[in-house]
Amino acid sequence: MLQKRYQSLLVKSLKEEVRSDTPDKDLIPFSEPSAKKGFFDEIEKECKKEEIFKADASGRGSTRPKTP
Repeated sequence: MLQKRYQSLLVKSLKEEVRSDTPDKDLIPFSEPSAKKGFFDEIEKECKKEEIFKADASGRGSTRPKTP
């Protein structure tokens, strides 16, 4: 359960860093909107596929069931 929470926090932290006015130089390529969307869409697909913890807009978490 903690692993899922840490993964969620990592994704949140990366999103905040990319959106900041002075992102880390290694994250600058991700400041491009299309790159951001593609990168985070891939993470979301993995989360859904692997039943990884995902926080909704309210900050509450839920697990998504695996699809057959």
